[in-house]
Amino acid sequence: MKTVSNYTPTPYEQREYRHLDNPVEPKMTYADIITRATADGKARG
Repeated sequence: MKTVSNYTPTPYEQREYRHLDNPVEPKMTYADIITRATADGKARG
């Protein structure tokens, strides 16, 4: 596709390369996510 036309790169193509031995550290734990999701669910009713 890139050979024959211009296109908008996907977010996956735009992110910087990271080696498997150097992963991105998460900013939130699963416990934090569950707490937020539970509170959001309760707020929605």
